Amino acid sequence: MSRTVWARGEKTCGAREHPGRVVVGLLMMMAVALLGLGSRPAAALPKYAAREGRSCVICHTDPGGAGPLTEAGGYYRQNDYSLIGYRPRTEEKAKAPASRAEIEARLEILEQELAALKEALAAVPPEEAEEVAVPPAAPRGPAVSGLSGRVSVGGYSEFTFSDREDGDSNFDVLRLVPKFSAQIAPKLFFNSEIEFEHLGNVEKGGEVVVEEARLDFLVRPELNFRAGGLLAPFNQLNILHDGPLRELTDRPLVDRIIVPTTWTEPGAGVYGSVRLGPRLSMNYETYLVNGLGPGISEEKGLRDARRGGLKDNNQNKALVGRLGVVPGRGLELGVSGYEGKWDDDNQLSLSMLGLDLAYRRGPLKVLGEWARVRVERDAAAIAEGVPAELDGYYLEASYRLGRWAPVVHFSRVDPDGSRVSRHDVSRLVLGLNYRPSERALVKVEWQRNRERVDEIANDAAVASVTHYF
Repeated sequence: MSRTVWARGEKTCGAREHPGRVVVGLLMMMAVALLGLGSRPAAALPKYAAREGRSCVICHTDPGGAGPLTEAGGYYRQNDYSLIGYRPRTEEKAKAPASRAEIEARLEILEQELAALKEALAAVPPEEAEEVAVPPAAPRGPAVSGLSGRVSVGGYSEFTFSDREDGDSNFDVLRLVPKFSAQIAPKLFFNSEIEFEHLGNVEKGGEVVVEEARLDFLVRPELNFRAGGLLAPFNQLNILHDGPLRELTDRPLVDRIIVPTTWTEPGAGVYGSVRLGPRLSMNYETYLVNGLGPGISEEKGLRDARRGGLKDNNQNKALVGRLGVVPGRGLELGVSGYEGKWDDDNQLSLSMLGLDLAYRRGPLKVLGEWARVRVERDAAAIAEGVPAELDGYYLEASYRLGRWAPVVHFSRVDPDGSRVSRHDVSRLVLGLNYRPSERALVKVEWQRNRERVDEIANDAAVASVTHYF
């Protein structure tokens, strides 16, 4: 029996399958296999804690996810909310006996933790007392403060200024993103984000959109369930896209055109993390979603193919997922895949394959992503100019010097692999950042943009202020 595959997007016959389909299939098999893992104590963990496989008290002196940070919490915040490479200083502390003041401080912290746990336990109905869990922190980052024992609110904003070579000079409240988090039951949590772009003035080109509205049912670190409006787990930036987490104002070209960040899909699936050894762990997310639809073009790539909360255009569900591996100190590698039908007649496939890396060692941080898309086309799609293959990548490095950090970034996109056009663009960015606090970031950068043909004057000086609240 022959199987349908694609060369440059047109139907042919053969036996080769696109790597994106293989990746997604492996993610699903891995999720099913995790059902058989030995059980571990259930805990209500927020997204970061679930990814690390640890509870909130690892980073916070308050079990509710607030209060002063522990040594691990300080490292987590200094390293862009990652425990990759963290080593407790237990050996150093063991060499010298603790002073009386240090012992008293530790006792005070323990008393505060005990009091908080007693208060949380007292608020739980007797029938749930044995299953009580620590309320979660925010959806991501340090953005949330508690309103009550089970509800939190926070968010971030981005204010920008750009002066482009073509004469466009503009101040803009680019984003205001409130976040809400609620504990519904000991193991059931709701998280959401609502984005207001350009002050939310829809009539003048602004936007108001729900970026995320998901319900999490936590079983154990290795396996949890999620449903609702989900951020598609394709490469890292679509998930960790908050302004204060990024070193530069504008998102990489590959994450605007090839991977259409921010990319939200209605759907359901599983996620979790597994420790495979003292320094080896993996994390995964895989979901069944409505999927991308018509609107693919050389000019905008997949941006207009996002359907958001609209009804599935062809009743065929797509599969998307990411597998991350932490093989050693300071390094995480990821592979992502997507497979689904994109046309209204449910005949044409769209496959995606992505790779990402994150390396952190002391003040040095290196990030990178690559993505390739293959689009099956019929005669009508070819006539409409739908590209058969799109790809792009970026590499970025920054180095913390106290509150300052120089940044260098290079990205490139080719939204139609069959020909060279002015939409084949590369971008070099040189930037300098200043952090008045770990919750706020001032960015200043210069962009050099180059088209492979028909070059236009579009270099730019860009600055922004972004912060959590």
